[in-house]
Amino acid sequence: MKKHMRLFSAAFCSLLAFLIASFNPVFALEQEELLKPDVAFQPSLSEINPDRIKASWKIADGYYLYRNRFSFESDTPGVTLGTPVFPKGKIKEDPAFGTVETYRHNVSIEIPITRSNNDAATLSLKTKSQGCADIGVCYPPQKRTLKLQLSAAKVAPAPSVNQATENKPINLAQELGISSLSNANAPLPPDKAFALDITADNKQTLNAHFNITPGHYLYQHKLKFRAVSPEGVSLGKPVLPKGK
Repeated sequence: MKKHMRLFSAAFCSLLAFLIASFNPVFALEQEELLKPDVAFQPSLSEINPDRIKASWKIADGYYLYRNRFSFESDTPGVTLGTPVFPKGKIKEDPAFGTVETYRHNVSIEIPITRSNNDAATLSLKTKSQGCADIGVCYPPQKRTLKLQLSAAKVAPAPSVNQATENKPINLAQELGISSLSNANAPLPPDKAFALDITADNKQTLNAHFNITPGHYLYQHKLKFRAVSPEGVSLGKPVLPKGK
């Protein structure tokens, strides 16, 4: 009797091990090799013009990157970064993060740069990203520092005294025909003055956060939101905080 019990226990353990290997993604890696992160996600850096750069990732098949997991930081004195411009990604229902936007195959992100030091010839860009494999394994955040040789910055010649007095620049107030505006000679582009970031609080709630540059403001009654993808998704009435 004891012999039969030992045989049953051995068979039960073998069956249990088989079931675990079938449903656990870690065991599945033995059949499908997981790529190293620098192979699955290959970054590169290029220059669009003296005031704008492009950070790109080549993404292996079966892998993807999260949009809201990207971050950038200049490690070069005298070079500052503007608000990154992200392309539209694919919406994914993620078991860990809920509704997220992802990129597959490749992604290019444009980043404005400002140089207070025109002698800066090389940009050192710190990047942070995170992605996963379709087999159910997510990588920890990947930090990479990319180098880029910058072209010479364009420096406008200083106007003469006569030119400065005779040729006054047209400011935003003059362009709009509004005489009451002041100090509008160099208006910020909208995506920099009112930088927008959207995150998912949960599967039913989105959080739209505007980072408003000092000296600027938004009208509450002019805020409108509309879902453009995926089809069949509509937005409820937004809950707006109290303004001034």
